[in-house]
Amino acid sequence: MISTSLAVMVMASRIALMGLTNSVSRQIPFYIGKGKHANVRSLIFSAYFISTLIASVLAFLLYRYSDLIAVSVFKNEQLIPFFRYFSFTLVVYIFIELSASVFKAYKKMVYYVLVKDLLRFAAIFLAVLAVTVLNGPVRYLGLAYLGAHLAIGLLGTSGLFTLTPISTYKSSGLFKEFSTLFSFSWPLMMASIAYMLLYKVDILMIGYFLNQSEVGIYNAAVPIAQLLTIIISSFTPFLLPSMTEYYAGSDITNLDKTFSISTKWIFLLTIPLFSLIFFFPEFFLVVIFGKQFVEAAPVLRIISLGFLLASSVGPTGNLLIVLGRTRLMLLNNTAIFLLNIILNYLLIPLYGIIGSAIASAVSLITLNALTLIEIYRIVEIQPFTRYFIKICMLSIGLAAIMRMVFTPQSFLIGAAYFMFYGGVFMLGLKYTGCFDENDQIVFVEIEKRMMNVKDWFDGFIH
Repeated sequence: MISTSLAVMVMASRIALMGLTNSVSRQIPFYIGKGKHANVRSLIFSAYFISTLIASVLAFLLYRYSDLIAVSVFKNEQLIPFFRYFSFTLVVYIFIELSASVFKAYKKMVYYVLVKDLLRFAAIFLAVLAVTVLNGPVRYLGLAYLGAHLAIGLLGTSGLFTLTPISTYKSSGLFKEFSTLFSFSWPLMMASIAYMLLYKVDILMIGYFLNQSEVGIYNAAVPIAQLLTIIISSFTPFLLPSMTEYYAGSDITNLDKTFSISTKWIFLLTIPLFSLIFFFPEFFLVVIFGKQFVEAAPVLRIISLGFLLASSVGPTGNLLIVLGRTRLMLLNNTAIFLLNIILNYLLIPLYGIIGSAIASAVSLITLNALTLIEIYRIVEIQPFTRYFIKICMLSIGLAAIMRMVFTPQSFLIGAAYFMFYGGVFMLGLKYTGCFDENDQIVFVEIEKRMMNVKDWFDGFIH
C-alpha cells in the first residue's frame, strides 16, 4: 500500500514539477553568467509558485477522490487513508525537489545529495521506525512519510537562504520570470513524459501480442541494462551548471571541451560494465533473478548495446536544455516514442521479445544520434576523439578473452573475476595512452563540489 501510494504521488509530482527542476538548474547559472542576479530571486519564487499551485490542485483531487481511486482503480479500500496522507506529502515533496535543483545550480553538490537523497531517506527511516516501535496502526506509516518529507522540505527550502547567495540579490519583482519559466518548462514536462513512456511501450505491447510470461522474462533484462545509465546520470549534476555558464558567456571553446571530456569519461566508465553484461549476461540474470530467467540473455545483450551507444554520445539531452531548445527536445522525444511504437508493432509478431528489444535499442540510438546532429548544427561541437576507439577495443577485447577462458558460476567468484577485469582495464587505459591533461577538467569540476580527486588523477596518469 505504501509502494502504490508512493508511485501515485511520484507520478503526480512529475506533472506538478513540469520540468522546473531542470529549468531552474539551467536558468540560474545562465543568469549568473549574464550577470542578471536580480532575475534569480524571481526565477526561484516563480518555480515554487507554479509547482506548489499545481501540486495543491492535484493533492486536493487525490484527497477528494481517494475513495474512488482506491476502490475503482486499485480494488482496495484500505488505500484510502494512505492516499489522503500522501496527498499532503505531494506538496512538501515539491519543496525537496526544487531546493535540491537550486543547490545543483549553485554547484553545492553536497547539499544537493543531502536534501534529495541522504537526509530524506534517513528521515523516512526514522519516522517509519518510530511508528513500528510504538506499534502504531499501519495507516500511520502514511503520516510518517508526510512528517519526514515535511521536515526535509522545510529544511531544504530554508537552507537556500543561508547556504546560497540568493538572499543578497536585489529583487526585480517576485514573479517577473513566471511567463519565461513556464514557456521554458512545459516542453520539458511533456518531453519527460514521452521519454518515460518510451520504456513502458515495450511492456504493454509484449503483453498485447504475447503473454505475461514473456513480459516477465523481458522485465528481467531491462533493469539490468538500465544500470548502464547510472554513470551518465551521475555526471550530469556536476557538469550542467558549468556548461550553462560557458554558453551564457558565449564561451563555445570551453563548452566544447567540457562536453567532449565528460562524454569520454561517461563512455570510459560505462563500457566496462557493458562489456561484462554483454559477454556474461547469464551470470547477471541468474544472480539477480534466478535460473528461470536465463532465456532473457539475448534481450539483455541487445538492450544493453542500445544503452551503451546512447551513452557514448554524452549528455546530449541535457546539452539541449543548456542551449534552451526545450521544444526541440519535446519534438525529438515524441517522434522517437512514435517510432518505438511502430517498431514494436512490426517486430514483436515476427521475433517476439527479441523484436521488442531491437525496437528499444534502435529507438534509443536514434534519439541520441538525432540530438547529437542537432547540437552540431546549433553550436558546431561534437564529443568524439581518437581515445574512444582505444577504450572500446581494450574493454571489449579484454571481456571477450575472459569469456573464452572462464565463466563464473557463483556470485563471489564472479565478483572477484570482475574486479580483476576492472584492475586490468584501468592499467590498460594508463599504458595505452588513453588519458591526457584535458581529463583533469572532470576532476576539477568534481573537486569544486564534493572531494579532492585531482591530485589522485595527476599521480595516476604520471
